Amino acid sequence: MIAFSASPAHKPSGLGKKLRATLLLAALALSIGCADKPPRADLDRVLDVTIATLTALERRASKLSDDQVMYLLAEDMTLNMNRANPPVHPGPIGVVLAADGSLLGFQDKNGNGTQQSDDPKLFTVEIDAEKGRLIATDAVNTVRDHPI
Repeated sequence: MIAFSASPAHKPSGLGKKLRATLLLAALALSIGCADKPPRADLDRVLDVTIATLTALERRASKLSDDQVMYLLAEDMTLNMNRANPPVHPGPIGVVLAADGSLLGFQDKNGNGTQQSDDPKLFTVEIDAEKGRLIATDAVNTVRDHPI
């Protein structure tokens, strides 16, 4: 790190002032550019929690319809994602069943369990029964999969 002295014995030259101003502007631009991006979810943890949730749900699912199982899975995943240690994400997470049958995880800013327009997507979990795996994708399209 470059230090600038403010003592009368050493005043920054014109070049030093320009360098300092440039560094300050770069730091400001970087902080503004990163301010509105939510932290990414840990996809490996997402998969771990999803597998644990599926395993626990399997014991209760025999008397339920497929639709009931999927909605219950979304509810249980919401609870388990928020209880995970180490955490999946630093803030509250909601999980809902998407129209295509996947599970959509989002940053639940107000903690109501319903995705609002300002609640950003964190991840999607798909169950690929044909290949026997779970596929997790985050908001920037990073993909992880795990056999089931």
